[in-house]
Amino acid sequence: NRVRQQCLITIDDLRCQYLDLFLIHWPFAFVDQDPNKNEEGESKVDDEIDFTETWKAMELLVDEGLVKSIGLSNFNEQQIERIINICKYKPVVNQVEIHPYCPQIELEKFCKKYNILLEAYAPLGAKYREWKQKDDPEILEDKVIKSIAEKYNVPSAAVLLRYIIDRNIICIAKSSNEQRIRENFNLFKENKFKLSEDDFNKIHNEIQIKFRYHKMEDTKNAKEYPLKQWKDFVPQN
Repeated sequence: NRVRQQCLITIDDLRCQYLDLFLIHWPFAFVDQDPNKNEEGESKVDDEIDFTETWKAMELLVDEGLVKSIGLSNFNEQQIERIINICKYKPVVNQVEIHPYCPQIELEKFCKKYNILLEAYAPLGAKYREWKQKDDPEILEDKVIKSIAEKYNVPSAAVLLRYIIDRNIICIAKSSNEQRIRENFNLFKENKFKLSEDDFNKIHNEIQIKFRYHKMEDTKNAKEYPLKQWKDFVPQN
């Protein structure tokens, strides 16, 4: 019931007349109260609200001209298929965590089948995440990534971003450093490097670590917790 209300708030915040893209950020709804955590630190989720109903409300925004395109975030294959089976407008994008430790190969194949774009968040491993653990692997320090970076004389971050871009996946790279932002943009210049087929395959074949930086563990008891069904691998404990 609050989809339209939140859309209008976003439009007002951005001082525009419509949104190019509006996403369902999770395949489940949160209980609307503050604080939103129980005694165990888990987020309070409302399993009575089905995301297909939310999608139908999103479609009304398109009909009304408030939104041009609508999409998903953190949805797995089975959940996307449920949307496809009832939709008037197909999702244009699914935004998920993607990097060499979490390559999302099966999800990529699935989305291509339905002409849904993938959008990668945390392509550099969410280095400054608040929930970082001492033994978490750092993808920017991965020996395979660093060896390829040395070959092209570029930072490891450039290799990781190129890995996403060369797969024709939309890439979201967060940075507050002006120099790094400029370096990211420079990746699109014609004279900048591209990964060779051998180096691209090296990333897939030689990197054996499987890890998610965003495990969404505070929502793992939700009925629609998406990581239970993702085919690449289960979250590492």
